[in-house]
Parts: sequence; C-alpha cells; structure tokens
Amino acid sequence: MKYSSPQMWGKTSKTGFQSTASPHLQADLKTSAPLLTQTLSDNNLDVALAWLCDSAQAQEHSNVQDYSRDWATHKVHLQARIQAGEFQFQTVHEVEILSNGKSEIHELRCAEDRLLIRAIAQVLQPVFAEHIAPKCIHLAGGTQQAVEAFHAQIKAKALEMKLDIKSYYAHLDHFILRSQFSTLLVQETELQRLLWQFMQRTVERDGHYRNIKQGVPLETALSPLFGALYFSPLHHLFRSEDEINAETGRRIFIHFQGVKTGA
Repeated sequence: MKYSSPQMWGKTSKTGFQSTASPHLQADLKTSAPLLTQTLSDNNLDVALAWLCDSAQAQEHSNVQDYSRDWATHKVHLQARIQAGEFQFQTVHEVEILSNGKSEIHELRCAEDRLLIRAIAQVLQPVFAEHIAPKCIHLAGGTQQAVEAFHAQIKAKALEMKLDIKSYYAHLDHFILRSQFSTLLVQETELQRLLWQFMQRTVERDGHYRNIKQGVPLETALSPLFGALYFSPLHHLFRSEDEINAETGRRIFIHFQGVKTGA
C-alpha cells in the first residue's frame, strides 16, 4: 500500500501541537494523583484528541474523523476498559510512504491507539525528565535546535565529538526498557502493562503478521521518551567529565539515526 507523504509529516500543526517526531507535550497535569488517573483524566484525553485531529495524515483522516465524531462516548469506553485492565492495542499496519521520491515504511495505528499513546506520553514526560539527560535536545526542540547548538559550539571554537548511533530506535532492547520504566513506575502496574504492549506489538503487512520483539517505532509520542531513557546510563558516565568540559569547552554530540517505522 503506497501513499504520498503529506506536508504535515513531522511538522507543527496549526493549533500548536507538535507532531510525534519531536513532541512538546502539553497538558495541565500539576497533581499528585496516580499517573494512570492523570492519563485518563478528561483534560489529558481532550488535549490528546486535539493533537490527534490536528496531526492526522492523509491516510488517517477518515479513521480519526469517525473516532472524534462521537468523542464523548469513545472517551467513556476507553476510560472504562483501561480501568478494568481490558484494553489491548490493535494490530499495527505497515504502509509504504512516498517521500521526496523515496519509498519508506511506516507503522500506521488506529485513531484510539494513537490517542492513548499520546495521552500516556503527556503524563510521562515530566516523570522521565527527572531521570534523563537534561541536555537531551530532541525532547526540547528536536533536530533543528540540536543543529543550532552544534554550530554555536563551532563558532565558539569548542572541541566537538559526534557519535552516530545507527538505527538506534530500531535496536532498543524491550527488556532493558521495561526494567528502566518499571523502576520509575513501581505503583503503576496497569501503565507498565500498556507500555509493554506498546513495544511488543504485532505488525501486519500485505496479509503477513509478525511480532516485534526489539525496537520502538520512530515517530510516536513515546519514542523520544524511551530513546532518552534508554540512553540515560551512558549519560551518567559522561557526568564525570562535566568539570573538564566546562574548562576546555568540549562537548559530545550523539546523533540517533532511526529507521522510519513510526505511526
């Protein structure tokens, strides 16, 4: 199945919500309530729906429109299924996208799954932010900001070292990630179950099904958070160099190359 790549792909939507390529997740979640309760709050889900409607790609419009048309009913049913521990992510469909004359494979999810992934990410971003590299630029502006920071260092004649991690997201180990987020979400067993489902997905293409046991899709709202969390142990190794770097002006830039398989 082939589609032409719409201009919206990976760009800011008209209402100000960012696409999943570099999410700036917006929701008023200043509360001590359990994270699952925050995820299922009317406000958080409404914010996720606004993003979903605004960022829907050409091949997703009918699915999103049908889902949003009776949002009040769908929201109640979604909240009830998750609270009962009965929610299951649906099979992910792989589609071929034509972008700048090149063919790329992307994962396409149903509207409800995309909305829930976004809603979870909106709640988890401030939680994960306390445990990941504070200068993880892709969580605070994306590639453009990273390039600007890099050129600023060059102008300052600082010493730079760039490490390129090829297909980073496609090779993330699910069991390592689960051990990392489980430590941060000790009391959130249902949220842990949903995150595990998100990673351990079933993918269909041309009638053939396969279970994904490694890697996360590149273009979902959760992917940058998982990528940063997975990298955090290596970041801690660099911390011992902070004082030296401050004196010499050295910085280390690490670029994550991904295989575009996102939803």
